[in-house]
Amino acid sequence: MSIQKMKRIRLIGLRSEKDALLDDLLRFGKVEISDYPQAEGDVVVFSTNNYDKTDLPADMLVVNQQKLSAALDIMQRYFPEKKGLLDPKPEASLESFLSNARLNSCLHCAARVIRLDGEIKSLTNRIQELQTQKTALQPWLDLDMPLEYEGTEHVSFTLCSLP
Repeated sequence: MSIQKMKRIRLIGLRSEKDALLDDLLRFGKVEISDYPQAEGDVVVFSTNNYDKTDLPADMLVVNQQKLSAALDIMQRYFPEKKGLLDPKPEASLESFLSNARLNSCLHCAARVIRLDGEIKSLTNRIQELQTQKTALQPWLDLDMPLEYEGTEHVSFTLCSLP
């Protein structure tokens, strides 16, 4: 993604609605506001150049997004969502949606889902290995003597297979 110069916008509105309007613009993530406010007569000017909307660096945001996407993909694989045609979308309050505590909780759950998926994969591989060993030992089940038998005092007994 290339870095582009930010454009400036001018909004005209009521002073009484200024804070609500700015909050809504910031929540949508389309506008960054910096140098809050610089007065020029009756006009309040906002620059959109240096505002950082999170405390996290961009690389960390990308990593977090990848973790959450991977966890959602894993959950869809094991538990596909069954939707009805007319089912309503779940509702969430804006505070809970933008909550840092909720983000941390979701990241913790995503890490756990990814870890458990890794465990499932390793256990599946182990099952395959054991099934291969079982198949390899299948011909020896019909043997009349135990596999641990080593022979007698005068006779050595060795089990082997020839192609």
